[in-house]
Amino acid sequence: MASPSSCSQNEFNQFHNIDRILFTRLLVSLGREPNEAMQVMAYLIWLEKMSKDFRLVSKLLSASDSLLRDLVNEVVLALSCIEGDQFPHDSNLIKDLRLTQSITQRSVTIRYLLQNREPIVHAITKIINDVCIRAFTDIVQKVGSEKAMIKRSQINPGVQPAYYDSTRHAVQPQHNTIAQYESQNDEVSKMLKRLELSTTGAGRNVPPDERTIFLTFSKGYPISEAEVRDYFSRRYGDMIEEVCMQEVEMMEQPLYARLVVRGNAIGLIDAVLEGKGKVKFSINGKHVWARKYIRKTKSPPTSPSYSSSPSLPTHI
Repeated sequence: MASPSSCSQNEFNQFHNIDRILFTRLLVSLGREPNEAMQVMAYLIWLEKMSKDFRLVSKLLSASDSLLRDLVNEVVLALSCIEGDQFPHDSNLIKDLRLTQSITQRSVTIRYLLQNREPIVHAITKIINDVCIRAFTDIVQKVGSEKAMIKRSQINPGVQPAYYDSTRHAVQPQHNTIAQYESQNDEVSKMLKRLELSTTGAGRNVPPDERTIFLTFSKGYPISEAEVRDYFSRRYGDMIEEVCMQEVEMMEQPLYARLVVRGNAIGLIDAVLEGKGKVKFSINGKHVWARKYIRKTKSPPTSPSYSSSPSLPTHI
């Protein structure tokens, strides 16, 4: 295969097709957040290289959701330990990572991870930057669009995607047989193809104000429009229609910006905001707060009043 930098996006996706299928299961079947799912996948890819078992991720495709969920919980524990550079308070968690040992056939322990923390963090970060962002960003966008469609269908009942049940979880087999797992992963592969063909027109007629994210910056830590564009494009793909920075005098720092999401990427807003009212990002080490944009409407003019206490003007 050609080097990652020279191959097309389609060739890159085909090369990482197994990784893409498992990542989709983490989002859809297990309901994991995109950022966490990317970190988990980077860790599993690192485990695959470290154990020299280059079918490790492929083997996980046949795991039940229950088993996969337990493994992901182990991975999240491991990541929290190496990122925090300390053992967990619960002494029982210091023991060997049972499922991780089982799939790698190696004695991977939290102590081992901490003793090799720096090279492991470096390797996982490189995998996120070189593989995960490029291979998974379109899935994050399209699954986000699907979830937005499901939310709308709950408000206005209609036909839901075939692979969701009424509880908003992916429909999965009830018995753990090889044939059923193969069928399950075939359905996930088909879902990827459906997602690639769907939602291209979703949100096209939604007014810009209704697909805008409001960003606020910390005073004393200036952030440029280019930094905003680069950060969100690298994480979420081609989602930006326009970035409107606060208009300021020369040498002054903008303290807020409006990020208008493209109409066909409107489902990504939920992914960016992680379903919360407000989230914090770090762009080149500078804190940025994001929330859904709400346009302030001006109050209609009123007749002059002769109150003895005049009201102060409201500054936006």
